[in-house]
Amino acid sequence: MDTILMVVDRLSKERHYIACKARDEGTTSEQTAKLLYKYVWKYHGLCNTIISDRGPQFVSAVYKQLYNILKIRAKLSTVFYP
Repeated sequence: MDTILMVVDRLSKERHYIACKARDEGTTSEQTAKLLYKYVWKYHGLCNTIISDRGPQFVSAVYKQLYNILKIRAKLSTVFYP
């Protein structure tokens, strides 16, 4: 283990430090979703917000993987209707 994923509950300030292995490119979105499911979801449920230094594409991919793990079928709506 050479990397620590830190998850903070903004309401209670409870912190979760999760040890993980980083590859050449770092932890993938699938691995991050599995870690969130295993160590965080059982205590806090789904996250309302995610603050990440990896960018919106990574956060979106994490949520997609987390939905697959939880067997949630996301049906996103569009803002503008024809």
